[in-house]
Amino acid sequence: MVRPQAIYASIPCVCSADTPLWLNEPGFSIPTALEQPYEFWPDLNWLGNLVDDTSPTVYDLETPQYLWAHPVVQDPQNGETHTFVRGWKTNETTFNASNIPPGEYLVVISHAADDQYEMRLAINNCLQFPVGSNSFIPAPLTWRNVSTYVSRFCLTPCDLLTLTSIVTNDPQPNGTSQSNLAMFTWIMQVYAL
Repeated sequence: MVRPQAIYASIPCVCSADTPLWLNEPGFSIPTALEQPYEFWPDLNWLGNLVDDTSPTVYDLETPQYLWAHPVVQDPQNGETHTFVRGWKTNETTFNASNIPPGEYLVVISHAADDQYEMRLAINNCLQFPVGSNSFIPAPLTWRNVSTYVSRFCLTPCDLLTLTSIVTNDPQPNGTSQSNLAMFTWIMQVYAL
């Protein structure tokens, strides 16, 4: 079995200002870990079940977490939409939390959200395919769906690779922050070609 070079995941922003994981620009939200994740959300933390010959060869320090713009939902009755953008530069020759070295890659991304999402992968703002989404309304329990997307691309020095998650928590009349939860989570495996 081919081993990924690196595995990246939805983790809260816990890095220094000079190496941000999440882009902090107008219109973007910086994610934080949720205080009380819902027990029936899909769990993408399958890394603990990997055997040595399938674990990443270089970088595997990230475990997917349930994230949102706030530790608890702020507007459960009206709903809310947030855009989260994780970025990687290509300035260094090693894999780390904010860098993927230049090269040709195949990436496999598994993504889930409560309620709706659109996932985009881009290089220097140029959209890569496929674009993923889960926007079925009304459909019970769409937040249980995990979708997997595959993309192949080449990174050159000074590129910026971004993974954008636009996530909507649908309105729930008379909802509370305990009854109308919101989150997104993803895991991205990076394979060298």
